[in-house]
Amino acid sequence: MKIGKKLLIFILLVWTSPSWAQKYFTKVGQLTLRIETSAGGVVAHNEQTYCTLDFATGEIVLMALVKGFEFRRAAVKERFNYTYAESDKFPKIIYKGKIKDFDKINLRKNGSYSVQVNGNLNFHNINQTIQQTGTVEVKGKQVIAQATFRLKVDDFKLNISKAERQQIKDYFEVKVSAICNPVAK
Repeated sequence: MKIGKKLLIFILLVWTSPSWAQKYFTKVGQLTLRIETSAGGVVAHNEQTYCTLDFATGEIVLMALVKGFEFRRAAVKERFNYTYAESDKFPKIIYKGKIKDFDKINLRKNGSYSVQVNGNLNFHNINQTIQQTGTVEVKGKQVIAQATFRLKVDDFKLNISKAERQQIKDYFEVKVSAICNPVAK
């Protein structure tokens, strides 16, 4: 009977301890787009990016509303949303992937881990397979996921005129940063 009580206490401690949590979440992650043009760079920030990390399975999901991107100039935001990205028709950017060797990340100890993430990005109703390196940092009870990668403009069939397309570089840069907290059980 003593072993049964000790086992029950251990299970309760593990189950209720946030440092043993397997799922992490934020709804204020950051997604940044940088588009190079002949006139310079155009940068857009979206600070309403949802991110879920599940360390029981290695799954990562990111979701952002296209209209959530903020540009320095309102006219650029309007053109991006209504002409290029057609955000009324295609309102979300969704990434679903898996962290390779996720079981090597020690969630109980502060540290930074270089990771390989493989998944699928859906933007403008176009699916692209993305394989990218990034970092996962364990900092106290939080997990910080970060990655930077380049996407080919033409892969997403954005509604850009020929004259405008000639002014835009072939790739745009995407930066992701999400400070996730344990999901309460």
